[in-house]
This record gives sequence, structure tokens and C-alpha cells, in this order.
Amino acid sequence: MLRKIPKAFILFGPSGSGKTYVKNYLANKEVKPLKLHTTRKKRREEKNEEYYFVELNKFNEMEKEKKFALTIKIDSTWKYGLSYEEIKKYKDNNIVVDFINKELALKFYEQIMKTHKPFLCFFEIPIEKRMQIFKERGMNMHNIKKRMEREDRYEDLDVLIRNKSFLFTDFSTNIEKIERLLAL
Repeated sequence: MLRKIPKAFILFGPSGSGKTYVKNYLANKEVKPLKLHTTRKKRREEKNEEYYFVELNKFNEMEKEKKFALTIKIDSTWKYGLSYEEIKKYKDNNIVVDFINKELALKFYEQIMKTHKPFLCFFEIPIEKRMQIFKERGMNMHNIKKRMEREDRYEDLDVLIRNKSFLFTDFSTNIEKIERLLAL
């Protein structure tokens, strides 16, 4: 009997684009969310379920011990990493992971192809909607502008979108698209 290949939903795009909403939706559909380690501080609306929040010295120690499959430093302030242990834990399950960094998403896409059927899902929401989300998170205009300035640019994604990738541009249709991918 053939083993069904599990799916990997790799959600990426800028902050405030709806990735966490879709990730939480998938988690309710028996898709296992992978948690990244991060050195950033927990937001007030976050529980301890979204990330493994660690101090910088602990993260650096794990990095030295080669515990991460992927790491990235963002804005010379925070580090994020996806551990081998986290990936191994769900090797036979449908998984979802979200990234704000394009490079990290693409590296993970290449790695996970060995064990899962990957779906690269890019989120691009209008800036006005994202500004509203940032304000709802309690961010001031100075921090919003700073965050937007340091984000990845996604100009070269036209190739990705034609190549087994999916573009998410509207909150109202994101769930419909995810449902179609779940059915594949």
C-alpha cells in the first residue's frame, strides 16, 4: 500500500498579512503548526503557543550546537530558527509554518520536499489593511513605518507564483483557497 505524502503549507509574506489567521485555521483542521524559536519578546496578544520564546544566549547556544535547520536574523535585533527536532516531530503529519522572510520560506520549501508535498503560499494584503492591523496590535506610527521599511521585497515572486505557489491577496478568499489545497 502506498503511503500518502503529507502536505506542508509554507505561509509567507509581510507582517499583518493574515498568515497567523490561516495558520490557526489549519491547526483546527488537524494540520500541525511548526513553532519557531525566537529571541523577540512576546506580543501582548500572543500566548506561548506561537513560538518558543528564548533568550539570545540560549538561541546562540542552540545555533552553535547545530540544532536548527534554518535560522535568520531580522533587523539586527531578533533571531528566528526552526529546529530539526520540531521538523522531525511531525514528519508524518500535514504541517503549517509561517515566515515573514522570503529567504527562510524558500529554504524550508527546498528542505521539506524530501518528506512532504509543499505548498508555498504568499500573502500580499493591501498596505491600508495592514496598517489597520498594526494599529489594532497597539503599534504607533513610528514603529509601523520602521517595520515596513525593513520588510523583504517580493518583486521576483512572479516565477514562484507560476510554479506551484499560491497568492493570497484577500482575507475573504484565503480560507477558500486553503480548503482547495487541503483537498488535493
